[in-house]
Amino acid sequence: MKKITDEILNKYIDSELSASEIEELKNMLASNPDALEKLKALRFVDSSLRTMEHDKAPDHIAGSIMSRIESLSIVKGKSFYFFYWIVGVFSLMILGLFGYIFSLISPADSGSSSILDNITNYFSSFSISFNLGLSSNLILLIGASLSIILLIAFYFLVASHREFKNSLSH
Repeated sequence: MKKITDEILNKYIDSELSASEIEELKNMLASNPDALEKLKALRFVDSSLRTMEHDKAPDHIAGSIMSRIESLSIVKGKSFYFFYWIVGVFSLMILGLFGYIFSLISPADSGSSSILDNITNYFSSFSISFNLGLSSNLILLIGASLSIILLIAFYFLVASHREFKNSLSH
């Protein structure tokens, strides 16, 4: 121990020093009256703090604090807009896909086959082209649309994370 610091004196008061450190500190205090006065002042503060009365926190204080934090949340009102936007885009894509399929289906005979038979025939021919190396323009259109949607979703995810970080720092 080269120098007497407040940390060493507080450890001495709290009985956290080893026997050799206590002996060394006592020898240093004998030759340093200023450090001895500081030790007496720290002991007085420690005893005053230990005897001081303190109030107990009210029950359920943590719950009330958390409810106040949640009520003041900046992100609270914006949490569902992103989800609704993604669901809306996917719904429009599915409706567009069905519209495109129905526009491609033309009944062979006006009264002999039903729309269900035409849809079944179309999907069977569609599955053949799918197995031949994804040569259908419909598959390419769906893949490109989903890629664009995923890129837009990733952009909004990054933007919302950036906004959340900014709101935390303020």
